[in-house]
Amino acid sequence: MKKPAEQEDRQLDEMLEQLARQQHKAPGYLAQRIMANLPAAGTAETGPAADVFGWLFGSVWRSAWAAAVPVLLGFVIGLNFSDNYGGLDVEALVFVEQEEVFNVDEI
Repeated sequence: MKKPAEQEDRQLDEMLEQLARQQHKAPGYLAQRIMANLPAAGTAETGPAADVFGWLFGSVWRSAWAAAVPVLLGFVIGLNFSDNYGGLDVEALVFVEQEEVFNVDEI
């Protein structure tokens, strides 16, 4: 007497074999269109990182802009923040020392 799990496995195997024999084939024109859209044999599918590197290094100017834009952006942001977060204000200290309001060494 066979166990129910073995019977289910056997039935599943028989169904898969039956499906493999009944496999439909595409008409010739459709098969050609499908094969034309597939990547060539022996070429690996590239991921998003390869696409980015391909775009970036595809042209000399793209690489130059990709390097220059962050540098320029950081330079502009750095100039704007230097006035606000620069620590001691040198111009104010020089003014105070020239006017002799108080001794700068005490600061």
